Amino acid sequence: LNEAAAILQDAIDNDLQQPLDIGRGYSNLGLILMELSNTTGDPAAAERAVAALKQGLTYQKRDSAPQDWATIHLNLGLSLTMLGNYTGDKATIEEAVAAFDNALLEFDPQRQSVRWAITVRDRAVALNTLGVLESNAARFEEAIASFRLVKDELTLESDPYEWARLQAGLLYALTMLADIKKDVGMLYEALEVARLADSKTPRADSPIEWATNQQNLGGIEGRIYLAEGGIEWLKESADYWRDSLEVVTVELNPAWWLNSTFELGGTLARLGHDLGDASSVPEADALLTAALEMANQLGNQPVIEQTTALLRYLADTRSAIGAPQEQSEPAVVRARAG
Repeated sequence: LNEAAAILQDAIDNDLQQPLDIGRGYSNLGLILMELSNTTGDPAAAERAVAALKQGLTYQKRDSAPQDWATIHLNLGLSLTMLGNYTGDKATIEEAVAAFDNALLEFDPQRQSVRWAITVRDRAVALNTLGVLESNAARFEEAIASFRLVKDELTLESDPYEWARLQAGLLYALTMLADIKKDVGMLYEALEVARLADSKTPRADSPIEWATNQQNLGGIEGRIYLAEGGIEWLKESADYWRDSLEVVTVELNPAWWLNSTFELGGTLARLGHDLGDASSVPEADALLTAALEMANQLGNQPVIEQTTALLRYLADTRSAIGAPQEQSEPAVVRARAG
């Protein structure tokens, strides 16, 4: 992808002459850099994508090429959302929402129903991020309304990929709103959405989407346990997180691997504490230690702080229940070294 980006940049600099062609070149360059960022977890590639798309907008004007102008704004919204998710910068996500709003000025729900629906859905994903950054229930409520608005356009039968992305966004919004409102019923609604997505996504056909579904199920069932108890919820949550790590390797995406490793380690730590069971403690220790190492490599300060706190919690649990000091080395950690 780096090579493809370099070749396209050279073509933009030396071969393309017409403003419309140059603008489209920058639009395509932005897409390549977004894919590079998505596959490598590299924030710098997302920054480059944003810069390329903004450069493209200097060549494509709404009055002369409205659809190209709207398409660049759609892609700009996506790249800004990606960058904002890396940096946690609220202003970047707000800029993403504004870019999607611009795209929707041209994407007509009657004449371009699918493009309109995809843009509404992607805008709702950005609203989810704002909801997290602001701890704002209204953002999630707006996102849920948007996801539901386009559900009849982005169906499983018409486009499984876009349907899956809609379901993922909807269940995330439901889960986060349930956290804010302390609404267990909404968690069960999210769980129903997650189970439907999982039932329609065989691992053999779509391993990445399948792994995402396992993460979603693990997160929701862990929340249900915290809300109303029932140790089986927590055990199932650990199983889902562990399953996801069969696909989500550090080589695939370090940031994604970090998330699953941290969540599995934390779930096992809670299992050890709440059950008074020493058997899960060594694996939890190994996972959280590996997660802390990766968080330091990536400079992810929030995860560094959370993992450090969980390791202290685990040490207290070990002392209380007499768990052994040595770490186990689960397969997901061995795979990282291999």
